[in-house]
Amino acid sequence: AFGMAGSPGLSDLALSVARQVPDPFGTGTVWDSMLQQQQNRSKRALERPEVEFLGSGSDYTPFFQHLGVSSLDAKARGPYGVYHSSMDSFEWMARWGDPGFKSHLAISLWLGRIAL
Repeated sequence: AFGMAGSPGLSDLALSVARQVPDPFGTGTVWDSMLQQQQNRSKRALERPEVEFLGSGSDYTPFFQHLGVSSLDAKARGPYGVYHSSMDSFEWMARWGDPGFKSHLAISLWLGRIAL
């Protein structure tokens, strides 16, 4: 499951690039996957996925909150429930968190295309 948050001025860019990145867990694109997830969660029809607003307490906070630099955050959500624990390791990620690193690849493609 994918999600993104960002500065409102970057939402259109983030979503247009999401249309170009294949969904590693289904058919279609990351954009399609996000739209389906959000429609299922909200129980209403949406024309396009929604980009969440950035909060605080993450790596982008000094840039976004203090310096006013537009920022984006990509999220791959899964059932594993681990977030910055002492159990995080390459081996754990390869075996349980993202076998085959499919989510990592999709986020890398998304961020790389935005950077270009």
